[in-house]
Amino acid sequence: MSKLESADFAKMWNVYRKDTSSGDRSTINRARSVEDLVLKSPALYRLLRKAGIDTEKVNIYQYARVVWFFPFAVQSDDCKNVGVMLKRVGGNRIRQMTVLNESATESLVIFRSILRVAKHKSQSKTLYIDWNVLGECLFFWGETVRKRIRMQFLCAGGDK
Repeated sequence: MSKLESADFAKMWNVYRKDTSSGDRSTINRARSVEDLVLKSPALYRLLRKAGIDTEKVNIYQYARVVWFFPFAVQSDDCKNVGVMLKRVGGNRIRQMTVLNESATESLVIFRSILRVAKHKSQSKTLYIDWNVLGECLFFWGETVRKRIRMQFLCAGGDK
């Protein structure tokens, strides 16, 4: 099922933060890829069950793409644009543009590493994003989404 059925990614993130054990959060953080998370981690399935998602009726890989990014950003209602978030985190512009031009799988790995580095470089060690916005982008990750983020990134101006 590729249709997004009223998934509340902000709610899922809150379940991840508050109702998931530290061991499960650590397992999600250590996963090397989305496939790792789906094939080797019961933590993903426990989290989705706690969030009220029937794993038998959905495309688990779409949800796993979102969950795989949970360790790197905190829910905030004031950052509604993924391109602007990329601009804010700064870093290597060439690497950021690579995310938006690579194949879907490679770009996810690069995007995750950009967020990991940005999180550790920030003074508060925290990145803020509206999880409903980022979650939808990750859920439907593909050429169309990357093109939209690329346009947002380029139109975000010089401010970080």
